[in-house]
Amino acid sequence: MPIEQGSSGNNNVGIGNSNPNAMLTVGGGAPLFLNQGASSTTPFLAVLNSAYPTDARYGWAFYDNSTNGNLDIFRRNGTSQGIQFMSFNRNTGDVAIGESSPLFLNHGSSNSTPFLAVLNSVNPTDAKYGWAFYDNSTNGNLDIFRRNGTSQGIKLMSFNRNTGDVAIGESTPLYLNHGASNSTPFLAVLNSVNPTDAKYGWAFYDNPINGNLDIFRRNGTSQGIQLMSFDRNSGDVSIGTSNSNGNKLAVRGTIGCEEIVVKSASTWNWPDYVFSKDYKLKSLQEVKEYVEENHHLPEIPSAQEIEKKGFMLAEMNMNLLKKIEELTLYMIDQEKKTEQLKSIILKQNEIILNQSKRLEKLENKL
Repeated sequence: MPIEQGSSGNNNVGIGNSNPNAMLTVGGGAPLFLNQGASSTTPFLAVLNSAYPTDARYGWAFYDNSTNGNLDIFRRNGTSQGIQFMSFNRNTGDVAIGESSPLFLNHGSSNSTPFLAVLNSVNPTDAKYGWAFYDNSTNGNLDIFRRNGTSQGIKLMSFNRNTGDVAIGESTPLYLNHGASNSTPFLAVLNSVNPTDAKYGWAFYDNPINGNLDIFRRNGTSQGIQLMSFDRNSGDVSIGTSNSNGNKLAVRGTIGCEEIVVKSASTWNWPDYVFSKDYKLKSLQEVKEYVEENHHLPEIPSAQEIEKKGFMLAEMNMNLLKKIEELTLYMIDQEKKTEQLKSIILKQNEIILNQSKRLEKLENKL
């Protein structure tokens, strides 16, 4: 392997190169350079396709940047220096990756200086655009900001280093809390950076008292208005109340909808049996006596029962239909009797008419 010394008295050493232009030049077509007198424009280490490290060539170059004290790594692309890939701060050990949109790794981070940032600036504290991660010494959180041209920009997420709770957003944050309770939601979308504030929004609570998942609409009070409750054991759902009373769905208030479809149950006995021939229809006299004694129809609950227990909608509909069908039978029977009376009256009218004619004849003879 031939080793040459520079002929101009510069003490440069060349390996595979008879005319070394750097302190150490390895190779001719794509040399490796080691330079002692490096600067911001002259690399101290370079692998290039040129025998001159300052040429506008292609390859990799390492610069000792006297301007900002950094170690800069460039990819030479035919220009003077090319594209900066990485920069190492010699004092802090911080790392910046990229040039137009650099990724920063900062050792001495703070509330205002991110420890990790992807920005369109080589200075992480500039009012630039991109993403920045802050180690917040004030509240102990890891904060993620979207830099939008201001000092820090818009906070996107915050991680509590002690509890692991997560807050998403700033003006209307979404909270994921690990240590949830009756008063602290495990999930909340509020217009406050503190989930326990008396703010507006939605909050989900893990209720250890009744074992329910409670959903509240925060309205400026501590918890606000309870909207829904889910029983974790039975799966029952309560809307407007916390007690389903054994119902799959309990609603305190009214329900508005366009249509309700009620499926038939095996225990139902739809009252078409009223029209069967062997059905024993109570007489109107029996119904009259029952109403006078109980003040409500047979098989229909009283007002006191409804107020105390409510009623089953399907059962009530079937009982009401039964009464309508019984009323239809009463009307049919009444129509039959009316027709019979009508026939009797017509016959009586005919008899009376005949008698009137006979009486008139007798009177004329007198």
